[in-house]
Amino acid sequence: MTNKKWNNMETGTDGSPRATACDDYIFHTTRILSLVGAFSARTLRSVGVKVIDPTAGYYIFPNFEVIRPALAAKGITTGQQMCDAIFSEFNVAVMSGGPSTSVL
Repeated sequence: MTNKKWNNMETGTDGSPRATACDDYIFHTTRILSLVGAFSARTLRSVGVKVIDPTAGYYIFPNFEVIRPALAAKGITTGQQMCDAIFSEFNVAVMSGGPSTSVL
């Protein structure tokens, strides 16, 4: 299947595609990741987790203080334990961060 956009793409003097294709890719990737970030922030907020909407990327830095007792009841007392549990239960990789990465 051919895409007219790619077939008619402008090329540089050496025959390589100009930045147009890269610009399109970056535009659409940024749009998608922005939606993912907004959805994630909204979903976390809906269960009481404090989170600031991501603006410069899709990175989210939630504050899980509100669910600390529930996490502790499951034996989760560190950021790394929470990351491991999320990966084990949902196959989603996340990274612990912030000023106190070792203790929730």
